[in-house]
This record gives sequence, structure tokens and C-alpha cells, in this order.
Amino acid sequence: MTSSYDTLIKLIKERNLPYPLQAYAFTLEVFEWLLTICNRKIDGAAVSRAAIIYSIRKFGLLSETVWKEYKIEKSEDIGKIIFCLVDSGLLTKNDDDKVGDFDNIVSIDSLKVLKYNIENDNTLRYNVVLKNEFGQEEDFVI
Repeated sequence: MTSSYDTLIKLIKERNLPYPLQAYAFTLEVFEWLLTICNRKIDGAAVSRAAIIYSIRKFGLLSETVWKEYKIEKSEDIGKIIFCLVDSGLLTKNDDDKVGDFDNIVSIDSLKVLKYNIENDNTLRYNVVLKNEFGQEEDFVI
């Protein structure tokens, strides 16, 4: 049985894709994580915001550096990666899903203004401002 990782490697070799393997693996991780916490249809905006949150949870203050290494600068990049994963058969989409659903949702700039504080129990908390589904900025504590 072929793993998702093996499929990704084959896909990148066959198509000479613009993002490194880690970008596809990261985006797939984000999508799988979002499936575990979301009980509604997942759209481009949700995946884009989840990519920021997941990145902060996984990489903390190194998130911006990781995104640069992955060549992800904005949600449009995430959309291109997601649709490549759809084309490869690793993900599926609905008929009304389109790559344009990822336009202007988040950017690497969301990671540049990352604020954090250490709670009394030594827990590190990050504050990030993201646009909600209505385009309004909303403060998230992670």
C-alpha cells in the first residue's frame, strides 16, 4: 500500500512542482488536523486560517521562517498546493470548490506580527490577528 508521503514524492518528481515536498506535507497535515476539529464543510478560508494556527502550534516563533522555507507567502499558495493534492487524488473537492476560494485570506505577514506571553503556569500563548469569514479582523489566542 502506498503512503501519502510516497504519493507526494512521486507527484513532485513527475510534475516538477514549485513548492518543496515539505510544503505539500505541511498543507496535508493542516487539512487532516482541521478535519479532526471541524464539523462543517471546510472551505479555502478555513484551511488558510488553520494553516496559520497549526503553524504557530507546531513551529511557534519559527513559523515565519518555516513558511519562507516552504515558499508559502499567502493563502493563494496554500490553495495551489491544496488543488495539486486534489489533482493527485490525496484530497477531494466539491463541485463548487475553486482555487480562488483561497484569495486574500492570510499571508506570511500574519506571522510577522506574532505576539506572545508566558502565562503563570509557564504556558506560552500566542496572539495573532486573522480575518474571520466576514473579512473582519479577529484576535486569536493560541
